[in-house]
Amino acid sequence: MKKFRLITAFLASIGMAGVAMGESQVDQLWSDLNADKNDTLSADEAKASDQVQAQWSLLDVDQDGQLSYKEFSMIDLTK
Repeated sequence: MKKFRLITAFLASIGMAGVAMGESQVDQLWSDLNADKNDTLSADEAKASDQVQAQWSLLDVDQDGQLSYKEFSMIDLTK
């Protein structure tokens, strides 16, 4: 039982590290692309990233032609 808990704790810690790393990658990409440092990412700003362009229609939930950080944070960086 002790071995099971240790393995479970280890796997949980790896998973949490992965989440934190993923979030920082999203934050870094947002910072890199958001040239005017406002609260939205324009389609022109997104042209610098193939990943964002490929997922634009999925990310722009409200279809207003720009991404809020909340919309942008749904990006799948594995694609």
